[in-house]
Amino acid sequence: MILHSCTTPDGVKHDNIFSTWEDVHKMAFNPLTVEHVSIELRVKGYSYKRKKENARQLAIAVSDALTNMAITWGELAAIQDYFREVGKRFGLLAEFTENGIC
Repeated sequence: MILHSCTTPDGVKHDNIFSTWEDVHKMAFNPLTVEHVSIELRVKGYSYKRKKENARQLAIAVSDALTNMAITWGELAAIQDYFREVGKRFGLLAEFTENGIC
């Protein structure tokens, strides 16, 4: 899942969630398109400790990005479901719930 925000050359702002990078590139194919944010919702790292810290940083980045975006309730629910699963996996569920991530 990729959280993406851009403004097309005609001045229209698009805030979406895409499933592939190909879909993102279709939206932002024009070189005059201004991209605001592109965040891939995927935890990265080689060890449990690094993945846990990456999950925490990813949640912070998504939270910050959502303050300037207008997405649908369904898209927000998908993001919250993702972070609920990640929170369970890495012991961050209480922290994510407390901060309104899920």
